[in-house]
This record gives sequence, C-alpha cells and structure tokens, in this order.
Amino acid sequence: MEIVNNSTVDSVIDYANVKFGLELKKDDITEQLKGLSFGDTLNLLDSIKNEDNDKFSSIIDLSRVNEAGYGTIQTAKPSNATIRASNNGNDQRDFTNAQQDAKRDSSNPQRYVAGSNKQPTGQGAVRAGSADPDDIERAENKYKSDANQQQSNINAQEIERLKQLAMGGR
Repeated sequence: MEIVNNSTVDSVIDYANVKFGLELKKDDITEQLKGLSFGDTLNLLDSIKNEDNDKFSSIIDLSRVNEAGYGTIQTAKPSNATIRASNNGNDQRDFTNAQQDAKRDSSNPQRYVAGSNKQPTGQGAVRAGSADPDDIERAENKYKSDANQQQSNINAQEIERLKQLAMGGR
C-alpha cells in the first residue's frame, strides 16, 4: 500500500481498515504513534508499504479497538506493542548499571596488569664493580650544566665591562 496524504496516522487507519477490517480512531492512533521511537515509526511505514501484517500488528496495538463479535482467542492476548510499552527496556538497563556500579564500589578487584605487583629485584644503584648508567649520565649532565652556568657568568661580566667602556668613551 501507499502512504496516504503523507500522513502516518491516515496511513495506519487506512491500512487497518483494508487489511483487518477495523475502524480505528484518530486519537487512539495518535496516542500510540507518540509512544513510538523514530526507528519504530520507520518500521511501521515500511510494514505498510510492504503489506507486512505481522510487523504492522507488532507495532500498532490493534487490541485497543472495540470489536463486537469479531476475533478469536488469538486476538485476546495483548499485542507486541502493548507488551513493549509496558516493559520499558530502560528499566532492565538501569538495573544492570546499578548492579555493576554497586559491584565496583563493594570490592577492590585484583589487577593483573604490568606494574600492579611491584617488588624490588636488586640493589639499585649499588652494584658490585660498576656504576649505574643513569648515575653516570646524571653526573655528566650536571658537569655540562655547571660549565654552561660558569660560561654564562663570564659572558655577563664581559657584557658589563663592554657597557662600561662604551659609556666611558663618549
């Protein structure tokens, strides 16, 4: 079937009338469509275009329509749409999240990653016969730093001396 007047409500009413012989009320359908997600609405329109009665009836709750004398025991049970509306999926997700959060707070889990169980393995910088390479590098860096500082001081004194000469020569 085609979508009627670019209206989802009109299309649902027309489809239910043609396929199921039901006359739905616009207010009932509007109320049901407000509760659908965007994906469910797209699936509903797809089921109308493809004339998929099962998919249509799983989304739209046809049991809300008062029929006098029609139907079988199969139609007495609630539709998938009614069941889905009463079982909000968020309830289970919220419960699971709360459980996980409580579990994290209640225990201190054993961590099995590198560095989680640090234990000394040797004597560190105190070695028999050789110095630690890090200590050697630190000593070299300190020597270079001290030499640079000394040269900087010499340069600063030379600049001051040259300033004095320049001032006095005028």
